[in-house]
Amino acid sequence: MSHLSHRVRNFSAALVAGVALLGLALLGGCRASVPVEAHLRAARSALEQARADPATARHAAGALEQASATLTEAELRHAQRDSERARHLAYLAQRQAETAQAIGAQATHQAVLENAGRERERILLSARVAEATARADEAEAARQQAQAGAQQAQREAGAARAQAEQAGERAQALRQDLQSLQARDSARGPVVTLGGLLFAPGQATLYPGALRGVGQLAQVLQRHPQRRVLIEGFTDSQGPADANQALSQRRAEGVAQALVRQGVDATRIETQGHGEAYPVASNANAAGRQLNRRVEVLFSDEQGRIAPPR
Repeated sequence: MSHLSHRVRNFSAALVAGVALLGLALLGGCRASVPVEAHLRAARSALEQARADPATARHAAGALEQASATLTEAELRHAQRDSERARHLAYLAQRQAETAQAIGAQATHQAVLENAGRERERILLSARVAEATARADEAEAARQQAQAGAQQAQREAGAARAQAEQAGERAQALRQDLQSLQARDSARGPVVTLGGLLFAPGQATLYPGALRGVGQLAQVLQRHPQRRVLIEGFTDSQGPADANQALSQRRAEGVAQALVRQGVDATRIETQGHGEAYPVASNANAAGRQLNRRVEVLFSDEQGRIAPPR
């Protein structure tokens, strides 16, 4: 307790000095605004509260004595009508009483801290045990999470393999279906060429006999709903190029409309006319021109992506 008393005395002296300086600094700003009687009442009240606190009376007796002496002098100055000095001393006495209370509170707090040492050690030990337990729980949770992640990865890998196998099976089925339409593979994907007598000269309306091939194409598309198509129209070089371009576009759209009438969703179809561009035979003779008057149907990949136009 001697060590505690020494610390309290040092703290008391420091606080008293600090309050004195603070009182001197602040007094100039408030002396004219607060009546002397108000300062005296506040000082008396603060001193009474400090004296009523056992901890303050025990650990800050010197500060209480100084506050009482300062208040006595303040009352004397007030009786002598020295208002300026009385106001200053009353303010200072109030602060000294409050400082005494702070000293008592600090001493009580210090004693509580010292008496709580064993309890603190017990709490720290409990906390360390709880922390170790929590770390063990976290390690177990991490192990379980890693195990669950590995199992999820295995499931996803299995699903990906199954999807790849299914995609391969669908691609093989599409190749088999396209064989009946004499499809060919190209750098852009599978292509079905609709040639022969599809349209009347200069017209975009399909001949009735051409509908059989379109019907077969529609059946293939219905069996492979994940696929989309780009229908490209071509003409021979007879006639103006602008007219041939427009005619090739109308013929591509004519095939598209026929597919829609056969039950194919229009959102799965794109059209593009190329006119007399990209001939596959010479336009110098009738046989070659007939080959150039054609419609090609380009199939998308498994994800419905169509290769860029020519």
